[in-house]
This record gives sequence, structure tokens and C-alpha cells, in this order.
Amino acid sequence: MSLKLDAFKDFIEKHLRQRWDSQDERWSVRPGGGERYIQDKVLKKAAPCLTIESLKVNARENLLRALQGHVNLLSQFEGSFARVFIQRASQSMLQEKFMALLYDTAKPLDQRIAEFLDWAKIGKLPEEGKKLGINATVCSYFLAMSRPREYPYCKPIAYNTIVDALLSRSMRKDNPVDRIIHCQEIYKAILTILESEYGLVEGNLLDVHSLCYMFSVLTGEKSEAALSFEEPTKAKHYWTYAPGGNAVFWEEFYENGIMAIGWDFLGDLAGYEAKEDILEKISENRSADQSPINAALACYDFSKTMQVGDVVFAKRGAKEIVGYGMVASDYYFDANRKRLQHVRKIKWLGKGSWALSDEKMAIKTLTDITAYEDFVQRLWQLVGHAPMDARSSADSEASEMGWDYQSELPNLFIDDQVFWQIVHQLKQKKNIILQGPPGVGKTFRNRSRG
Repeated sequence: MSLKLDAFKDFIEKHLRQRWDSQDERWSVRPGGGERYIQDKVLKKAAPCLTIESLKVNARENLLRALQGHVNLLSQFEGSFARVFIQRASQSMLQEKFMALLYDTAKPLDQRIAEFLDWAKIGKLPEEGKKLGINATVCSYFLAMSRPREYPYCKPIAYNTIVDALLSRSMRKDNPVDRIIHCQEIYKAILTILESEYGLVEGNLLDVHSLCYMFSVLTGEKSEAALSFEEPTKAKHYWTYAPGGNAVFWEEFYENGIMAIGWDFLGDLAGYEAKEDILEKISENRSADQSPINAALACYDFSKTMQVGDVVFAKRGAKEIVGYGMVASDYYFDANRKRLQHVRKIKWLGKGSWALSDEKMAIKTLTDITAYEDFVQRLWQLVGHAPMDARSSADSEASEMGWDYQSELPNLFIDDQVFWQIVHQLKQKKNIILQGPPGVGKTFRNRSRG
């Protein structure tokens, strides 16, 4: 396998050489390798839980501990699906299947992965409609945490970008098993180069993943959500958003019809042309032992990716939705605000407290959840509304029937949002019960539309 390393080496010289040489604590990286937190926090916490002895003692408890330590390597959805699956599987099956995946070296790796994914495949709980299972990315996480010099953590966004840059787009592997095997081959080749040419000592494939992920963030064309295991189906984007830690600014933002984020030291984000420019500035002001990548992505997405008409679910922590609304303006920088000066106007359409049950949201300021259509639908159901897309489709059908709904809506004793929810439910279930006192238009309006 011949890798075209020029672009990757240019990336190293531009973004990493200085940090390797200076060991800047504001963005801590191993000399010649990747970010320290993956080694010092994630691997050190997860690896002891995945030994043969740990799996024999209590497979479920140790697998959950290993999963809990991922520190945003996995998406909240992948982690949530895997956690529910592990909680519901028997101890004996967990021990048998994970021992086979991680330690049955008598079988080739591709066979072990295929058999494991067939057992743990993503499915739905029939009684609850929620997803559970372990996808290829989570499978590779467990493999990497058990033997990081041998097995890669294969995150699709990092894999796809590095294949495009070092080989060609046509060489991407769509099959998840083939993708992990291909990723292993590429990452091992890069690890050899990092150790021989850049002085990495006692490195592993997690170092390579960290560098490839940074490379993908700074050079890739697609967002992480667009490269996840589910593809977005609509142009409109959906976001979860934290209005400050523990939603401390929620009441202010709801009252004023805005959403805002921090990192005020960056100044007007409109002045930054690329993610890498934001990342560079944040890394200079970041506290020790923290990665600036998520912060840079949040700022870039808030100012560049998010569009008027996008839907935002405001959250408190990882388990509670406090409101939802629709983005109503482009990004602007408000220097008159004392803090959180990066602002957009938003039409907040609902306010309350809605708790998620099994699932958790990412502990990040801003997350694009567009790719996870099932989760978006569950959030709409949680807050008690039909998706806003129901309005556009109903609008089209009403026009085809010659129904001038805009002139009729003011004569109804319900607000617009409730009306569009009724239209959506009627399309889905073909019947609906209307209840109300005499004279509010139940019979007249439906007879006129019958």
C-alpha cells in the first residue's frame, strides 16, 4: 500500500510541529503523537476494564465502565445504543462475545468483527421503539482500548478523510468490517512513520486516530454528523444547544428571543474564513489538558453552518430539554453584551421541562443531530409536537386542494402550531377526535373541508 503523505506531512508541519517542540500545555499533545487526554484519561480508564480477568469477574459492569470513559470519542447516540444493549444482555453472553472479539486470536480479525456485529446489530425495542446495539465504530472502540497498538479506533469521519487524502476516495470501504481492517492497515503504516520520522515513543494507533481526526476537522468538507452511520435526509439542520452550563442563561435567552455562545476572546467570527483559524486562536487561550477541537467546531457551526430555519432544541445537561425553536437570523457579534457575544435571533416556540429516559445528549455546547432522524423524531414526540416539516408538506397539499388556509386560520380558535400538529396527525392516522364547546367551528370547518 503506497500512501501519498505530502498533505498529511504539511498538516503536521503547520499545526503540530510547534506544539510537539514546545509542549504547549494549553493543547497537550504527545511528542510526535496525538492528544494526551486520549492516552491519559480514556485509555487509562477503559483498558483495565477490558482485560480477560475483568470480563470474567463482571463483564457488564466493566464494559459499562469502559464505555463511560470515552470522553466524546463516541457520539451520544452510539454510546446510548451500546449502553442499553449491554444493560439488557446476559452476563454469560457478554462475557462470551466480548472475549471472542477481543482475545480469540485463533480466528482472523475480520471474522471476529463480523460475528460480533451480527450478534450486537442495531435494532429497536418493540415495546418502546428505542434503539439498542453496538455499531462498527463502538466495536472498534472496544478493540482499540483493549490493544491500542494492534487495533484502530475507526471513526468514519477520520477514516474517510484520511483515505481520500492518502489514497483516493474510490478506495473507501463501505462495509463496516472491511473499513476497520483497512483502517488498521493505514493507521499502522502512519504509526511507523510517526515513530521513525517524528520521534514518537511508545506510540499506538490512538495517537494516529487523534492526528487523523484533527486532520479531518481542519481539511474535511463534511461535518461529523454527515459522516456518521446514518445519513441526513433533509436540507434543514437540527441541533441540540446548551444555553450556558446547566442552562443558566435559558430564561434570558427565551425572553429576548436569542441564542448565544461564548469564546468572546475570538471577536467577530465572521472574520474567520476556516475552522483551522478558529482552532488556532482557541488553542492559544485554552486551559491545560483540554482539547480545543469541539470548541472550534461549535464556533464554526454556530457562525457558518447553522442557517435561518434550522430547528434548535435547548437542553439542560445531558438528559433534559427545556425548549425548542427556529433560527430566525444570521450570526452576528454583539460587543455590547458583557458575555456570550456570539448571537443569533431565534423564534422560541416552546418552553418546559422534558426528560429523556435512556438516552443522553452530548455534553457539548452545540451538536448537529440532523443525521439521527429517529432521535429528532423522538425529541419532537417528547415535547409534544409534530415535526415542523409537517407544515411544509401540509402547505403543499392544501394548495393543491385549493384551500386558502391563510385566510381560514385566523377564524379558528387554535394557534398555528396546534393546527399544523393536527394536520400532521391526520395525515398519519387518517382520523382525529376534536373536542370543544359549541360554536368554535368543529363541525363547520370540517364540513367545509370534507
